[in-house]
Amino acid sequence: MKRVLLSLLFVFWYFYSQAQSPEELYKTGNQKIEKSQFSEAIVDFDKAIALKEDFADAYFSRAKAKVNLRFFSSAFLDFDRAVELAPQKIEYLLSRAVSKSIAGRKQDAIDDFGKVIEIKPGEAEAYRNRANLYAAMGQTRNAFLDYNKLVELKPDDVEAYFSRADVSFKLKYFQGAINDYTKIIEKDAKNLDAYYYRGFVWFTVKDYAKAAADFDKTIELDSKFLQGYLERGKAKYYLKSYAEAIVDFDKIIELNPNVGEVYAYRGLCRKETGDKIKACEDWKKGKELGIDTDKWVNENCK
Repeated sequence: MKRVLLSLLFVFWYFYSQAQSPEELYKTGNQKIEKSQFSEAIVDFDKAIALKEDFADAYFSRAKAKVNLRFFSSAFLDFDRAVELAPQKIEYLLSRAVSKSIAGRKQDAIDDFGKVIEIKPGEAEAYRNRANLYAAMGQTRNAFLDYNKLVELKPDDVEAYFSRADVSFKLKYFQGAINDYTKIIEKDAKNLDAYYYRGFVWFTVKDYAKAAADFDKTIELDSKFLQGYLERGKAKYYLKSYAEAIVDFDKIIELNPNVGEVYAYRGLCRKETGDKIKACEDWKKGKELGIDTDKWVNENCK
C-alpha cells in the first residue's frame, strides 16, 4: 500500500511540474535564486527553456544562477543566448560584463560595458564599472575619462568623486584630486576619509600647514584615528613645530606602542629639540619595529 501511495505521489508531482507554464517555472526559479538555491533554480529554468526555447529572461536568470555556482563557461553560453534574443536589453549586457569581470575576463568585460554605453550613453553604472576595470588594469587615463563622465551623470555620487580623486592623484593631477575631496566635504562635512586624503595630497605637494589642518579635522571627527595623529605629527615636523609633533607621536604610542614610524619621527623631533639621548632611544625602538634608522643612529648615537 505504501509503495502504491508513493508511486501515485510521484505521478502527481510529475504531471503537476509538467503542467506548469514556462512563466511559472521562471518565477519559481527566481524565487529559489533569492533563497540562494541556485542548483534547484537551474532545474526550473531548464524546464522553462525546454518549453519555450526563445525565453530570453530564463536564459538570463539561469546564467546568473550558474555564475553564483562559478559555472562560468556554461553561464556565458546562457548570457550570450539571452543577448542574442534581446540585444537591446541593457540588463543582460551589464550582468554579462560584471560576470566576465568576476571570472577574470577584464578586457571582455570592458568591451561589454562599451556596448552598453553605445546603446545607452547615459548608463552611469557602465562608466563606473568600466572605469574600475581600467583602474585595476593600470589604464589610469582611461579610468579618469570614465570617472569624469560618471561625475557628469551623477553629480551627487560621493564614491564617484573619491574614485576620480584617486586616479587624479596617480596621474599627479593633484589640484584635481584636492578639488574632488573638497567637493565631497561640501556634500558631507563629517566625511573623515575626504579630509584625510585631501590632507595627504596637501602633504604630497608640501603644503604642510593645509595638510595639518585637514588632519586636525580627522582627529576632531575621531579622537582615536591613529593615522590622523601620525600624518599631523609628520606635517608638524616639517613645519618645525617639534613640540606639537611630539605630542601627536606620544598619543599614537599611548594608543598603539608598536608603530615603528612613530618612533623614527619622534626621534627626529627630539634631536631637533636637543634631546639626543631620547632621540637615540626612539630610533633604536623604531629599528626593533622594522624601520631602518641606522643612518640617524650612526650619526648621532655613541
